[in-house]
This record gives sequence, structure tokens and C-alpha cells, in this order.
Amino acid sequence: MNVKSSLIFRIAFLILVFFVTNSAWSELPADSVSSKISSISVMTNNYVQNRDALFKTISNTNAKTKTFIEGKIPKGEARHLKLTLNVDETGLQILKNTVEKFGYITEQTDKTIDNSDVIQKLSSKKAFLRKQLDAYNKELQAAEHSSASGNREILWEKIRSLENEIYDIGASIDEKLKEVKYNVYEIELTEEINTPQNTSHDGVQFVNMPGLAYSRLRVENPLNDFSADYYSGYELKYMFTQGKSYVQFGVLKGSAGQNSPNFINELFTYGFGQDFYPRYLGRGQRRYFNLYTGYTLGGFFASTQVKNFHKFYMMANIGLELVKTHYVLLDSRMCYFIPFYENHNLRGILTNISFNFVF
Repeated sequence: MNVKSSLIFRIAFLILVFFVTNSAWSELPADSVSSKISSISVMTNNYVQNRDALFKTISNTNAKTKTFIEGKIPKGEARHLKLTLNVDETGLQILKNTVEKFGYITEQTDKTIDNSDVIQKLSSKKAFLRKQLDAYNKELQAAEHSSASGNREILWEKIRSLENEIYDIGASIDEKLKEVKYNVYEIELTEEINTPQNTSHDGVQFVNMPGLAYSRLRVENPLNDFSADYYSGYELKYMFTQGKSYVQFGVLKGSAGQNSPNFINELFTYGFGQDFYPRYLGRGQRRYFNLYTGYTLGGFFASTQVKNFHKFYMMANIGLELVKTHYVLLDSRMCYFIPFYENHNLRGILTNISFNFVF
């Protein structure tokens, strides 16, 4: 009698769970089984202040924290915070408005996941298992009147296994239905450290980008028997970091020859340079028209009729990346050429256009 009572109780319990779960599923409109996942990555100069503001907003919106990671980025000293939240639609908009003001947004995504197929498959599987359970229960009832106790044991094991599996599927359906109620918001907050070439979370990123450049130097105060009005020529330009850092080698020839033995006909130049993107004008992330400033330090070998000599120079640069992709870079810049020799008669404006490609 106790066995039959236990069996009736289990069947009644499973029927109750089945109808409660399926009624919750059937009452949901078709468009309410989708869950939203939003993510944002922000570089900030005020990490502590913005971190505190974020936690205050989380508390005010009653958002639930699913994951929380905080520390320092490898290969650097920048502090870093990454967390995942469950939040309703109103709270999501409040959090978005708050986080978007923290600094420069490096990445932001919004996507919607349709859970209807998953829930439908789980419900179908649950219905199939229930049919199996009903069949085994009928076999068990028939076995109660027989003397074969071994068959009853096997049937009980199968029934227990099906009950557990049906319960797990019901729990999975409930979990999916909970995801519908709340949005998922993934936030990544990184402290910005103002160092050269700090263009990625992992520090300096090396690249292999050879290229060719054309330069034209317009001398401000040319001296007839010493310097030409302008020098122009081609250079090899090799970029080796994303930042970007580069070295260049080239030859600039004078516009007109002079009979003076001291007249500089050619300049064989070499240099090392770095460019920096402004914080509030895209930071070099755009595909077109990225503004930057930089410098170049180097030297030149001057060639005359009677001698060759070597001197150093520096340049202050401002430039514009015309086209920038993962594979090519078309770049233009204007520089002020300052030699550490005969400054008055050699300094001037140098314009340059270059093309680099990934090799």
C-alpha cells in the first residue's frame, strides 16, 4: 500500500510541475522569449571616480551582479574592471547613459537572442519523456500484481531516472524564462595610461609594415652658394609598432645645381619617429582621416663638390592618415625641419606622403 501511495504522489507531483511550466510558457507572447545582451568597453582617465559612480548606479537600478573581475592588465599598470549584470530594461538604459560618459568607448555591441527554439525543443523533449514515464508507470502497476520482483526494481530505476531528467529539463526551461525577464549588460572599464604607443590593452603591438614615401623640403632662407630653394626625393619608411613608431632612409636632391663648391646638392637622410593620436579626436580608430602629431629625430649626410659631412636634425610633425585598414596605410604629414647646422639656411617646411603595407 505504501508503494502505491508513493507512486501516486510522484505522478501527481510531476503532472503539477508539467502543467505549471507549460502554462508559464504558453502565456508568454511570441516576442517575449528573446533576451538582450549588451556590452561596452571604456577607457577612462578617472578610474576610481567612475568605478564608484558605476557601483552606485548598479545599486540604484537593483541590477544583479553575475560575474566580477578586477585587477591590473598584464604587461602594464592600468587598472581594469570587468563585470556582467542582470538588469531590467529601465535599469539598462540608466546604466548605459552613465557608463557612456566615463570616457572613450573602444567597443559597444547590442544583440538579441531568440530563446523560442531552445524552449520549444526542451518542452518537446520533456513531453516525450513524460510519455515514456507514463508507459513505465503502467508497466509498474501491472508488475505490482506479479511475483517478479526483479522487473519492479528495473522499472523503479527507469522511473527515477526519467523523473530526474524531467526535473532538470523543467529547471532549464525556468532558467531560460528568467533570462527573458532581465537583460545582460557586460561592462569593461580600463584605466588609461598616457604612454607612447599605448594603443591596446596589452601595451606595445609590433607590426611589420614596410613602405615608400615622397618628401619635399622647402627651405625658408636658401643661400645661393650653399642651399637650394627646395629638396625632394623618395624615402624608405618602415613602421614597426601600431602606435606608430618608424624608421626612414632617403635621398633628397636639390632643385638646381650651383657652381659653388660648398653648395649642397643632396641630403642622405635617416631618422626615427613616433606619432601620437589625440585623445578626443578618434585616437586613430577611424578608417579615414585620423589626425596625429609626432616627432622625428635623425641625421643627414650632405654632399657638396669638395666634401661630404654629417649633421643631426629634428622635426615636429602634424599629419593626417588618409586611409587606414588592417593591411595598408596611406599617410600625409607636414613637418618643420630643424637642422643642428647652418640652421638659418637649411631649416624649412617638409611635406611628406607615404604608403605602408603589411608584409
